[in-house]
Amino acid sequence: TKGHKNYELRAKGKVAVLACGYQGGPPALIAMGALKSGIPEEELPGIIKHWRKANSDIVKLWYASENAAVTAVREKTTVKLAHGVQYRYEAGILFADLPSGRSLAYVNARVKPDPRFDKDGIVFEGMDQIKKKWMPQRTYGGRLVENLVQAIARDCLAVSMMRLNNEGYKTAMHIHDEVVLDVPIDTGSIKHVTSVMGQPIDWAPGLPLSAAAFECDFYQKD
Repeated sequence: TKGHKNYELRAKGKVAVLACGYQGGPPALIAMGALKSGIPEEELPGIIKHWRKANSDIVKLWYASENAAVTAVREKTTVKLAHGVQYRYEAGILFADLPSGRSLAYVNARVKPDPRFDKDGIVFEGMDQIKKKWMPQRTYGGRLVENLVQAIARDCLAVSMMRLNNEGYKTAMHIHDEVVLDVPIDTGSIKHVTSVMGQPIDWAPGLPLSAAAFECDFYQKD
């Protein structure tokens, strides 16, 4: 908070969390507003180094995911990770099987050398988010982990939405990790909604889940 002796470090920490979690380098930090936040460009490599040192388990997950995906494609096999996640190669497609039973698909996946890092990596066919064209895409550990995290988070949200529906709540829309409920006055409660959304999920034992909520007359950010 403002006034804290370390408040000036908040911008660095926030940018690092947003940019570094999925193996981002200096360009990712810049894209997340590092320079606009007043962080000198020469400090960016140090921020990345310190973040990765402090979050070594996440770094290990990047490389474990990439190695598993490359092995699955190269050997046309299935490679298991933890918590029900596995990479499976079948009929030219690399599948990332999720704990929920759903799968992500990387079409026409193949292993090709990555000259930037002097190692093999995964290339697949997909929609380029900048050019808006279907074309070869290169992926890597951090991006694979990002796909896993966002997909599993989506599946958790889907379970909560179905549970809310079963409790009589009408979902008007959802945005990222947020559910907007259209609730008649004097029915339901924040306590009940957050309780439903915090219930354990069968396919994710041990995953800590919680929710926060507020009431308003029209949609707005908290």
